[in-house]
Amino acid sequence: MTKLVTKFAYFNPPELYEEPSPPAIKLWEDFLSPFDFYCERAAIGWWQEPLNAWSSLLFLFAAFAAFSLFPRQRQKGAKKDAKKDAKKDAKNDAKKDRTRSMLCLDLSAIGLASWAFHISGWLVFSLLDVLAILVFTMRASTALFVRGLAFSKLQAFFGTATILALVPLLASFSTITSFLESFSVYLSPIVALGVIGALMQWRAQKQTDVLLRSSLHRSAIGIGAAFAVLALSLTMRTLDLPLCSDWTHGTHFLWHTLNALALFLVIVFLPQPSAQKTRP
Repeated sequence: MTKLVTKFAYFNPPELYEEPSPPAIKLWEDFLSPFDFYCERAAIGWWQEPLNAWSSLLFLFAAFAAFSLFPRQRQKGAKKDAKKDAKKDAKNDAKKDRTRSMLCLDLSAIGLASWAFHISGWLVFSLLDVLAILVFTMRASTALFVRGLAFSKLQAFFGTATILALVPLLASFSTITSFLESFSVYLSPIVALGVIGALMQWRAQKQTDVLLRSSLHRSAIGIGAAFAVLALSLTMRTLDLPLCSDWTHGTHFLWHTLNALALFLVIVFLPQPSAQKTRP
């Protein structure tokens, strides 16, 4: 067999008979590999994105501000309302509204993961950042469906699942047009937020209960404002690389700043738990 291979070596070079060894699996090294996607990062290493890193801490500030503001809102609402039922609802909301507290924790997780990613550039922190955003989106969407639109839990589940299902669908269009590439992942949740805000306003106009109508109207305005800020924020994210040659720091830090404000508005203007009950 050896002579045969040697004889026909011209037609069958020996290297073709050598099977390549399988590549070694270095999953942890892949997670710690540098991930350069933003304008501000000009080199591999730590602290290469100072503006992006420090602006990530605004998420922590927004979470703390929303958490501190919530009890005051409840106490203020209870003092202004003369009805006993309104006072009782306000007290119950303050005790049972743990969703808002969890959203504050989710927002803090977004800030910490984003901060760690932008100071290191490691892929693992980018994945944690995406996971934290996903959790916040799921929790906020479900709460808005249940409280803002009076959906059942099952309906809210399907509504949230639809929003998430549209994410990869819209992302697939980024292969067709590069315009969608930088923000296709966020387009579905942001558009859904605007639609929910509009439907909340429509629901508020249909209410005969003055207190519920006022509460829903206020929440709808806040959610609409969050949608507008997120739309501007998405624009800043999109312009990060195109403007990089003229502004080396990029605009991603503005994405952080506006996002922190928008998610703060979502938490603060989330309807009360009692708003999910449609009163005659």
